[in-house]
Amino acid sequence: MVKQLNNETYHITLQNKNFDVILTGIECGFSPSLKTFFGEGNLANYSNEQITTIMNQIANTSDENALYENYNKLYDIYLEEAPYIGLYRDTDVVIYNQSLVRKYQSKCI
Repeated sequence: MVKQLNNETYHITLQNKNFDVILTGIECGFSPSLKTFFGEGNLANYSNEQITTIMNQIANTSDENALYENYNKLYDIYLEEAPYIGLYRDTDVVIYNQSLVRKYQSKCI
């Protein structure tokens, strides 16, 4: 059954994670913390020990190759388990610098 909730009930439902599936939005910056989606208390109540391990490795290294490998592992797990299904991303401003881009070939087609 699909329910439309008033504002107060919506916030209580989110806080208590009293839902099986929810169609909602999340406000975050252009480069949100992984904890927003995968950390303790995330919106989906999603938990994966392997992702937690990878997030800890990412937080504790500055080695570019290790970061690249770990982000790819995280992405592969995300694609397989799909704890979130993003419908779109609304952006007003995009700051772009070619030196920040690393070539990545998507594995999903």
